[in-house]
Amino acid sequence: MSLTLKYIPNVGISINDIELPWGIERELARRLLNGTYKSDDQVIDLSAEHNGSVDYIFHQKRDIYENYLISIDKKPWEIDNLFFLGYDKNNLLSEVDIHAGLQIVVIASFISFEQKLPDIVQNLLNISPETIQSGDGEYFFKDLKLTVSDERAMGGEGDNLGYFYCAANVDHLIEE
Repeated sequence: MSLTLKYIPNVGISINDIELPWGIERELARRLLNGTYKSDDQVIDLSAEHNGSVDYIFHQKRDIYENYLISIDKKPWEIDNLFFLGYDKNNLLSEVDIHAGLQIVVIASFISFEQKLPDIVQNLLNISPETIQSGDGEYFFKDLKLTVSDERAMGGEGDNLGYFYCAANVDHLIEE
């Protein structure tokens, strides 16, 4: 089964026409998706490396969906799709990470994990010409509030799409 994620900047996402606007409550998003997920909430404390500053204590709240809507048992290495829904401190949807298996539509641009990253970047430049190459094989589109990376940037091999990230707010990605 092919999954399609549609992303509309400043609005939210839909997965196979299930609408999940930014700010939707976590429990409601879970009910709407009606699939198996793993809750992955943790505190990441980097304050010791930053003179004890509490600005470096991060609360990560996310649900991990692996092989979403796949009804047959898969071996651990057989991943048809993998995505994370991230929530803010109030358990409201704030970001999405896609690592495998979803077809992605950004406004009118179609993206898949079978595509080469340079082709994806060129298509996205037609929508938003402002981009920042944040690393080798990584591109940040500030106006679209999204990041794309190739497989090499994600620790693999090749220049196909390896990662797609979008968020309600990307201030944490903007260097001052």
